[in-house]
Amino acid sequence: MPLDASTEYEEGTLLDRLCNLPLYWIIDKSGQRVLFRPNEDQLDFIQNSHGRDIILKCRQRGFTTLCCILYLDACMNKENTAAALIAHKLDDAKKIFRNKVKFVYDNLPREYRLANPLAKETADELTFENGSSFSVSTSVRSATVQYLHISEHGKICATQPDKAEEIKTGSFPAVPEGGRIVIESTAEGQAGDFFDLTEEARTRIGGHHHAKQFKFHFYPWWGVEEYRSDPYGVVITDADAKYFAKIEAEEGITFDDRQRAWYVLTEAEQGGKMRREYPSTPDEAFEQAIDGAYFSAQFLSAYKHGRIGEYPPQSTHPAHTFWDLGKNDCTAIWFMQQIGERKRLIGYYENSGESIRHYIAYVREWLSERDLVAGDHYWPHDGRRGDLFYEENQTRLTIAAGHRMRPKIVERVEHKMDAIEAARTEFVKCDFDVRGCTFTLGEKKYSGIQRLREYRKEWDKVRGVWRDKPYHGIESNGADAFMTMATGYKAPVRDTRRGSDRQTRQM
Repeated sequence: MPLDASTEYEEGTLLDRLCNLPLYWIIDKSGQRVLFRPNEDQLDFIQNSHGRDIILKCRQRGFTTLCCILYLDACMNKENTAAALIAHKLDDAKKIFRNKVKFVYDNLPREYRLANPLAKETADELTFENGSSFSVSTSVRSATVQYLHISEHGKICATQPDKAEEIKTGSFPAVPEGGRIVIESTAEGQAGDFFDLTEEARTRIGGHHHAKQFKFHFYPWWGVEEYRSDPYGVVITDADAKYFAKIEAEEGITFDDRQRAWYVLTEAEQGGKMRREYPSTPDEAFEQAIDGAYFSAQFLSAYKHGRIGEYPPQSTHPAHTFWDLGKNDCTAIWFMQQIGERKRLIGYYENSGESIRHYIAYVREWLSERDLVAGDHYWPHDGRRGDLFYEENQTRLTIAAGHRMRPKIVERVEHKMDAIEAARTEFVKCDFDVRGCTFTLGEKKYSGIQRLREYRKEWDKVRGVWRDKPYHGIESNGADAFMTMATGYKAPVRDTRRGSDRQTRQM
């Protein structure tokens, strides 16, 4: 149901009001008061919206501004209409309200304001004499609204999963069938409801959408006319050229020199945030690590240089394993082969509620299925502890020895940040096999690469900042197992007489 419409209101059409009349004034990027005119992406959304829409986009495309104007327009032109905007923090919601709702209303032509007078005005709500209202908050559970906009939902899901759940269970049901919900955000990793909603909506691209299902809209940087720069003096590296060629082939487009220059210059500024803030494809947007992630710069470099892709195991090299051992939580295992100077991450597994016996059996079966020789097995310092599933006088080491595994114990690094820095240093030496590092448990797939991507700092809800310590979530076990490798493994000495790396004992 496009928002284009004489079907929306009786007087005039929405596009007339947005594109032809001197009606809605906004503050632009430079802080100037300018007449609002929809850009190409905004026009596309107006003409192709569904009623429940999810927008994944690059930065500064003005979708929050657009929706504020659309909802304000609806409130003034339709009686007893309720519109609401949700942001991840109340202060942010009020700022949006002040700059994108109240400012727009206050700058309407005088005769238009007189025709649509306010009955009440507060710092977070406008109530009109026609019974309509526009409010901002962090939830609308107790209200019924016809128009709901959720700004930067990806950030809400990443930093405040409890609030994201409240939005899903409380705010969505507040919008009756026939009402409109728009969720817009840049990506914030592959964890959380924004990613899940996006993936579900993408399965219906080009297909039928029920009134209660979301339609997916994607607006990449390369579709923006203004994202171009003078190419003079801008160096396009081989890695840059390879990246542009990949996107051109995937998307059926051709970059001009000015687009390439803009991207390279902007990437130099954005660093590890580039693919999140200015994605070329939806998949790329979610590949980017979230804000506060410890390995964001490392992932950006790895994707750019093709170190995450197809790197299958080689039967000529031993496969080492690196563990993080959980007692009441998850146990994670990485499989790695040292091939020349490179570390090839060929497999990943995690589970919970299982004994050491289960993981030993899994490793043995995994290696056997791929006809691989076992290398050494590296456990963290707590490998000496007893196991939940055995008698108290037994340790995990004695249990492992009974199954012909003699792991090497990696002593604990005193400061966690030292272990994280070691992992960052090793990251550049690693190649990741996407297929091997993904496994299925039940009906769901899991990825060790995703665990590393989502490993992040803890979020301080009170101060609204990232704390200087890791968040202990499901992703931390996979990251800790990777740190077992970074702090405990030493590459074998090259034996030039035999022309290959020395083989280690079999398990």
